[in-house]
Amino acid sequence: MTTSNTNKTLSTIAAHRIEDLFDDFCIYVAKRYGASYNDAILDWNCVGATFRYFGRNIHIQLKVWEHSNGHNTLPDDIIVLSDFVTGSGNSHDKNEFLALCHFIFEHGSRHGFKHLAVETPIVTFTKEVAVPNTLIPCMKFA
Repeated sequence: MTTSNTNKTLSTIAAHRIEDLFDDFCIYVAKRYGASYNDAILDWNCVGATFRYFGRNIHIQLKVWEHSNGHNTLPDDIIVLSDFVTGSGNSHDKNEFLALCHFIFEHGSRHGFKHLAVETPIVTFTKEVAVPNTLIPCMKFA
């Protein structure tokens, strides 16, 4: 369902895909960080949702969109890692970041999402997977 060519509303199918991905995210943070299943937060918006987890020494925020509406020249069906902060400041942070990316690749594609963009920390993607001409690093799932 759309209201115009540029302002699309969230489809029912996408809402179900996002709910399923959020369930997986809750399980991920529970297993990875010893959190309760209910510690993650889901905030809906007109193009998708935002997932948040505030744990001890870690903060994760994912924007999960059916439609990007051209924001930062990003494609549709995208997960944006918009915040990833750890309190340790050591090499362990890289392992946590890679584990989260692995979760996004595996579960995001399973639920029909096709792209990952990363606002922070700064990453680069190989030419084979990078989406060209985006304002933040973005890749397509294989």
